[in-house]
Amino acid sequence: EVTLHTSYPNLLRLGWTDVKAPLLPEKLLGDSPNSFAIDGLKKKKITDKSSSAFGQFWTEGDVIGCCIKLSPLTHTNEISYYRNGTLLGVAFTSNQKLKSGVGYGYFAGLSVGVGQIVTFNFGSRPFEFPVPGFEPLQSKPSQTCRERLSVLLSGLNSLLDLNLNQHNEIEVEILIGNVLELIVSFLHCTNNGPGEFIITNEFVPFLISVIKEQGGKKFERLLNYITSYWEEWEKEIVFGCLFNFLVSKCERGFSLAEGREDYRNKMKSGREDFNLIDSLDCLELITTLTQHLELMYLFIHLNGGTNIGGKNKDLNDPQRFYEVMESLMCTKGLTQGDLVHILPTVYIEGCDIEHPGLMQSKSDYDKEIAILSARVQRHEGLIVKFLIQLFDFKVDVELFSFYNHSKRFHHKNNRQGGSKSSNNHKNKQNNSNRRSLDNLEYDETVVLL
Repeated sequence: EVTLHTSYPNLLRLGWTDVKAPLLPEKLLGDSPNSFAIDGLKKKKITDKSSSAFGQFWTEGDVIGCCIKLSPLTHTNEISYYRNGTLLGVAFTSNQKLKSGVGYGYFAGLSVGVGQIVTFNFGSRPFEFPVPGFEPLQSKPSQTCRERLSVLLSGLNSLLDLNLNQHNEIEVEILIGNVLELIVSFLHCTNNGPGEFIITNEFVPFLISVIKEQGGKKFERLLNYITSYWEEWEKEIVFGCLFNFLVSKCERGFSLAEGREDYRNKMKSGREDFNLIDSLDCLELITTLTQHLELMYLFIHLNGGTNIGGKNKDLNDPQRFYEVMESLMCTKGLTQGDLVHILPTVYIEGCDIEHPGLMQSKSDYDKEIAILSARVQRHEGLIVKFLIQLFDFKVDVELFSFYNHSKRFHHKNNRQGGSKSSNNHKNKQNNSNRRSLDNLEYDETVVLL
C-alpha cells in the first residue's frame, strides 16, 4: 500500500518493475518493457512507453493498493490497483508482456517529481484496505503471538476494573505490573513478527476501547501504570511507533465515510485482517495520551520539539515538530468517493418539494449533513483541546528526569517488598533558597510537579 501525502501535478507513478529495468531521470517507471506503472495524476497506465486511460484521479491522503499475481504454470499474470479499498481494475496481464517463471522477479517501484511525498507499507503495519486473496510482502506476526497478546490485554482490562477497596491494592498493582511487562515484550519483540504490526493492530484498538468504555479515570490509571513499570527505552519504542501511526492517520485527514457503520461493514466484507480505525479516534487518543505529563513530554521529544538533556542533537528539530503539528490539524476536502458514501441521493435547493421521492431525498440529505456536521465539530473540538494542552505544557528538564527516576524506584521497591525511602535526609536550602533535587522524595516531587 502507498499513502499519498502530496499530489502535486508534476509526476507520481506507482507500480512494479524487474531488476533489469533502468530507473533514471530519463527512464521513468513504465518506460521499459518489464516496468509497469499507473499515474493517478494523469489517469493513465504505462508500460514500455505506451500509455492508455486507466483509473481515477488521486488526491492527497489517498491509499493506493498495488497488487501483483504471478502464475508461472498457467501464465495468468495480473497487476491490479485499488484506491481507498475500491478496485480501479486490472491494469496489466500476461498479454501485455507481464511474464513470470524462472528468471523473472518483480519489485515495488515508483517515480516521483520534486516535492512529492509518499509512504510505502510492505506489511510492517496492517493494511488500511487489505485485498482478499493477496498477502503483504512482509510477513505478519504469527496468529499464536497475536492471540496471546489479546489474552493479556483482556486480562489487563479486567484488572483495571477491579475495585481496589475490595482487594489488596499492592497485590493488584504487582499483578498489573507483571502483565504490563509481558505485554511490552510482545510490543517490541521482533522474534514474533514486526512490533509495529502488533502495536497498530492490537494495542491501538485496545487503548481506544478503554477510552470509549469508561472514559478518563480508567485510562488515567492505565497510563500511570504503564509509565511506572515500563523502562525508558521500552516507552520510546512503543510510543514512538504509536505516535507515528496516529499522526499518519490524522495526516490523511478525517474521512467522512469511515465513521459510518454501513461503510465499515461494506469495507470489512471478505477482508480477514481489516481493522479500519477512525482517524478521529486516533486524534482523540493522541489528545488523551498527552494529558499525561510524561507522555506529552515524550510526544514532543520523539517529534523533534525538544532535546532532552542535550544527549541527542538529531532530535532537536523544530521543523519536524511543525510538520507533525500540521499533520494533526490536517483536513481533507470532499472527494467523489466521499460524496457517494455520504449522500445516497441528491437534493437541490429550489426544486419542487412535491415531486415524488424528492421529500425522501431531502430527508436523507438533511440526515447526512447532520452526521457530517457532528464529525466536523468533533474534529475541531479535539484540535482545540490538544492545542490548549500543548500551550499550557511547561516542564523543567532536570526535575522531570529526577521525577521519572524516583517514580520507577518507588514502584520497583513496592514490588520487591521494600518500602519508601526514609525521611532521614532533610532538605537544605541552597544559596538561592531552592531545595536540592537530589534530596526530594518521590511524593514531594509529585506535589512539586
